[in-house]
Amino acid sequence: PLVAAVAPRVMALVPRLETARQNDDDDAALGLCRLFCEMGEAYMPMICSSADCDQASIVAVMLACTEYPCRKVAQIPLRFWYHLSRSLSRLEATDPAKQKVGMVVREPYLRLAKLCVRLSVRHPDHDVDATVDRKDADGDEYARHRQDLFDAWSDCAVVAGADAVLGAVAEELQHAAAPGNACDDAVEACLFALRALADFAPPDEARVYPGALQLACGLPADWRRSRTQACQLIGACANWLRQHPATLQPCVQFLLQDLAAAPPAQAGARKRDHSSHAARAFKRLCDKCAAALAAAGALALKDQFANDRLPLKDELELLEGLGAVVAASGDYDAVLQGCEALAGPPAAS
Repeated sequence: PLVAAVAPRVMALVPRLETARQNDDDDAALGLCRLFCEMGEAYMPMICSSADCDQASIVAVMLACTEYPCRKVAQIPLRFWYHLSRSLSRLEATDPAKQKVGMVVREPYLRLAKLCVRLSVRHPDHDVDATVDRKDADGDEYARHRQDLFDAWSDCAVVAGADAVLGAVAEELQHAAAPGNACDDAVEACLFALRALADFAPPDEARVYPGALQLACGLPADWRRSRTQACQLIGACANWLRQHPATLQPCVQFLLQDLAAAPPAQAGARKRDHSSHAARAFKRLCDKCAAALAAAGALALKDQFANDRLPLKDELELLEGLGAVVAASGDYDAVLQGCEALAGPPAAS
């Protein structure tokens, strides 16, 4: 009875959200969005039941809140999507509610996946070097926002299925990389989404990641944000790349090229206290794809990066990675030769 009395009154406020959008009244939208989300979370057991409580309307309101142009408003419903995903995943496969509610929310979660790509696109007020960590309060807030979006893609994959969500993100990537429309920040956001979904991709996935990684390896040299995100994506796809050696080799070369092309540190700039994304991605590939890289003669890459005069932290990551490749060699003599090659000086360039 209480739900029947309260829910219609709250839902009657939905038109005010559109009014707030038209009037750019972010404060009113913030209050409305919080109210809707509180209602959604409070009624979660009812939403995830087999009872007919107009779940579609509640989910539609949450999606409208997430689509609101102001980031501070749009990020509030992400908690609702998380709890809905977890509530559905806890239902038994034989529970009638799982299939019924799953059919209702599948399409909204696919729309959410695309929306999160757009929400993660950097804007001019976040115009910072992609290779530098921001420590100020605004930078920390934006980093938390991106992490929330990163987690939201996992929620989408749990509810709608990894293949469908990957397809939705691939559509965004195709649009972002289209000739005449290509943009560093938009492509970076798509690669960011694909990195979040990498652990959900089955080993035989052949519809999205082959083309995405090919695009990543051909990014323009001045697209620093996209190239940095591409390095992280390659590292996240290490398990998938182990099953696709033809794609592995171009990715390794891209990482080494990105390391060699990294701009030198500016005088007076804060010294980097960690290795680069490219170096860490290379080490992860070596850890996960050691056998394939050993068979391909990856140890010879040591001379290539040794002559590039890389920062010591990066060189250490690369050497540790090649150590894993040496350990995956077939016999004792091969391991011994590999250790000697790693310990020896580089060949003359």
